[in-house]
Amino acid sequence: HREQIGCGRTMRITNNMMVEHTMRRIYDNLRRLDKLNSQLSLGKKLRYASDDPAGVATLMRYKAGLVEVDQFLKNTEDAITWLELTDSSLGQANEILQRVRKLAVRGADGSLSQESRNAIAMEINQLVLDLVQVANADQAGRYLFAGQKTDTRPFEAITDPDGKVIEVRYKGNEAEMSLELGVGVTISWNLPGSQAFPVGTFPPGSNPTGVFDALVKLRQDLETGQTSSVGGEDLNALDRSIDRLLRFRAQVGAKVNRLEFSAERFRDFQIHLQKVIGETEDLDVAKAITDLKMQENVYRLSIATGARVIQPTLMDFL
Repeated sequence: HREQIGCGRTMRITNNMMVEHTMRRIYDNLRRLDKLNSQLSLGKKLRYASDDPAGVATLMRYKAGLVEVDQFLKNTEDAITWLELTDSSLGQANEILQRVRKLAVRGADGSLSQESRNAIAMEINQLVLDLVQVANADQAGRYLFAGQKTDTRPFEAITDPDGKVIEVRYKGNEAEMSLELGVGVTISWNLPGSQAFPVGTFPPGSNPTGVFDALVKLRQDLETGQTSSVGGEDLNALDRSIDRLLRFRAQVGAKVNRLEFSAERFRDFQIHLQKVIGETEDLDVAKAITDLKMQENVYRLSIATGARVIQPTLMDFL
């Protein structure tokens, strides 16, 4: 047999060449059939990097981006939970201070007996201990108001032999913990106790500077009958502490709103990446089954054709 090539030249077609060409077509059809069958078994279009190097590289970038977004979302949701617990604790602290304020107004009444003022002082002492407990609030063993020393109980009440609080000490630090919301964008998601519940001592005759020492001084003034101080500087110090808590609570609420917006943005991006990854990687099963059936027919046809053309050689191969 001869095949016309170029300008009158011919190339001799031998039986070996026919066999080689036929077998190559059969093998090519078999490889395509195996690829489609493997894709259906895995449910994936891309099995190996060699299937589509550029597509696999793009897929890996999408998956790396999804891992990063997943981590951003987790961190953001953890920070929201932390701040919501912080807000709840500040709300409890405010309720305690509002109760103390009512007691202070009552104790400032000059017509009240000293015995009644002592009873008020005892209740305020208990409220100081309650406030310390609130300031030591934790989430799964991590203290909300300890700064970055989250494994350390931040506040300690020092009492005299009668159980009266004489001082409250802060054992945390003033460091804030930050969360990255994007490139170069961060937000602090904790409130150190030194800001929310400042502590300190006060010498005789001076005004208290922190919430706990304000309460201690109020109790002492009630015990000694200093009604003018109770209704004046003590009440003013208490009002400043209440205002401070309200300011911080407003800041915490604003941060929660911002983080919830960021979390929603991360969730949208997460869904987008999952969709793109699916479109890049997942198999269209209906189309793949159709392609597989077609390829099976092509493979069978190539075998049948080869058997007719080179029966002895094909039978030897089989």
